[in-house]
Amino acid sequence: GVPLTTPQGHNVGTLCVVDSKEGHLTEEQREMLRKLGRQVVAQMELRKRSMDLETTARQAIDLNKHLTEANAAKSRFLSNVSHEIRTPLNAISGALQLLADKQLPRDDLEMIAMANTASETVTQLINDVLDMAKIDSGRMQINLEPSNVADLTRSVRSMFMAKAELTNVTLDLRITGEQDVTLMCDELRVKQILMNMIGNAIKFTPASGVVAIHLQLVRHERDYAATWDIKDSGIGMSAETIQKLGQAFEQADAGIQKKYGGTGLGLAMVKKLTDLLRGSLSIASELGKGSTFSVTIPMRPAAPQELSKHEMTDDTPIEVCGALIVDDTQTNRIVLNRMLSKLGFAPDEAENGPDALRIFRDKRPRVVFLDLQMPGMDGFEVIKNIRDIEATSPDQPKTFVIAVSGQAFDDDVEKCSKTGFDAHLPKPVSTRSLSAILRKRQASSTPAPERFRKN
Repeated sequence: GVPLTTPQGHNVGTLCVVDSKEGHLTEEQREMLRKLGRQVVAQMELRKRSMDLETTARQAIDLNKHLTEANAAKSRFLSNVSHEIRTPLNAISGALQLLADKQLPRDDLEMIAMANTASETVTQLINDVLDMAKIDSGRMQINLEPSNVADLTRSVRSMFMAKAELTNVTLDLRITGEQDVTLMCDELRVKQILMNMIGNAIKFTPASGVVAIHLQLVRHERDYAATWDIKDSGIGMSAETIQKLGQAFEQADAGIQKKYGGTGLGLAMVKKLTDLLRGSLSIASELGKGSTFSVTIPMRPAAPQELSKHEMTDDTPIEVCGALIVDDTQTNRIVLNRMLSKLGFAPDEAENGPDALRIFRDKRPRVVFLDLQMPGMDGFEVIKNIRDIEATSPDQPKTFVIAVSGQAFDDDVEKCSKTGFDAHLPKPVSTRSLSAILRKRQASSTPAPERFRKN
């Protein structure tokens, strides 16, 4: 016999050769027996590893299942939180926008501007949290559409003029290169990048300081590179601080966080979105001398067939037609009604699904703004009934139905698309986003599924 010894030196048994007669093994037979013993140990080790791998595989499957369930639960939680925050924020933001257009004393308008800036900050924070979750789960979608990048930059700058004036910061803009070229660009994501960078620059720039925005549009053979340099005269950063930035929830240091606030999400979002758009981000800064954040994003020119699909501009008059607002929250109906009234509409209102369907049968509005979360009959049931009613009279024009919701995950948007909605308008609704979606409706009387876009 020979001992069965593991590679770790443990004797775990014996391999024996037994016969009915006494005999003696030759040296060759002894060596064969030793080899057989090593083979037995090797098979035992192989079996043990196989069992360990099976155990690890089962654990991995269980872990993946738990992670999937956890991610789904997190998505549901964030979606519900988004809805619960966006719904009251919609009333606050909408009311402030409507008040800002009234002829009020200068002091009152300044207070409204301050409140509106705070409202936009909360909205941006919610968007950043949701978008971080989308990117981390690989569900962030890029939608390229023809865009004038120079005009896009000017519009973002105009959004921050009131905030800059309140803090007595000069907000300069310089554009070089081909300003009239139309490029394929994801306007929503580029706006998020610029809003985060410009907002941070203003926040960290003291009164009487300057924030300079420089857009360069440079052609490289057939494609272009759009580079934004955001330079401030603020507090600046050390090299060690720059190394920490770009990680979610990281702040420069505790003192800065205490003085200026913030979550540390802004630059992390800029970095992730820039990577998603195949761009690059660089930071140059010195303590006490300000910072310069540079983002470069490659873009290609829009083809003629792509341009023909997007002839609507911000100056295109909005076609007035019959409209219906469906929302169980009265303040949301009031705000949306007044926004539409300023555009020339005279919308009907319904606070629940059955009333909405009754008005729809009687008046056949061309546009319906439909809330998703309503007691009793929710928005998904209402849209199903609307499409069923339309199927009985195919000779009449199809109604453009817009989901107006605080649920803004891509899964929510995709569900809206699959259940018959033509577009998704997230709360809080702004006059800008409302006008844009009405112009998109005009671009096609019957929008195809591939044109479905989240605003």
